[in-house]
Amino acid sequence: MKKNDDFSQRSAALEVDEFKELVEYVKCKMINSAEEIMNGDIKIEPFKDEQRSPCQYCDYKTICLFDSKFRNEYRKISKLTDSEVLEIMRLENSKRQGAD
Repeated sequence: MKKNDDFSQRSAALEVDEFKELVEYVKCKMINSAEEIMNGDIKIEPFKDEQRSPCQYCDYKTICLFDSKFRNEYRKISKLTDSEVLEIMRLENSKRQGAD
């Protein structure tokens, strides 16, 4: 925070409308994920960026049996800026609202 109570440029804080977009996006992602699980669509697709994957910390390794040497593949994650992420969320939210 700056002395005048504004956020600095380095702040990760969102404006109110950006936060609403985030909440709507996460809500829909949760619903979609729950529907996929209920329909039996449970893929073994952990993410991986340039250097790391959550698999090394996962308590469920023995259950999921992910192994990239076999037919399993990682979901690649690209580095995006905050504004790029917000734009992707806005587009997905507006597509979904148009389909309703």
